[in-house]
Amino acid sequence: MNAALAAAATLVATAFALSTLDRWLRRRRPHDLAWTVSLALFALGAGAMWWAESVGWNLGAFRIFYLAGAILNVPWLALGTVYLLAERRVADRVRTWLVLVSGFAVGVVLFAPTHGGIS
Repeated sequence: MNAALAAAATLVATAFALSTLDRWLRRRRPHDLAWTVSLALFALGAGAMWWAESVGWNLGAFRIFYLAGAILNVPWLALGTVYLLAERRVADRVRTWLVLVSGFAVGVVLFAPTHGGIS
């Protein structure tokens, strides 16, 4: 059941990501691109869960699930809202910081030592 729910979440998130990507390609509005990134990250996290629930959890699946599904997707979703509510100059600064912080988060999650097993 968990694998089926994760599969459904992956497919729905991918469909929404493709929809917002299409909107961004047609209109070039930055909030659409931020939301596309967020939805793609959610789809990646759900896909990692789908994989892990289907064949068994391992450290790689857990790191991808945690990074894409829990850490990165919400700030990128919020960036879309910042683009809608703030001046473009301010939102662009937030995006620059978010790119840097996202890179830092990737490094921390991928190289953090782990203790114990993943089950």
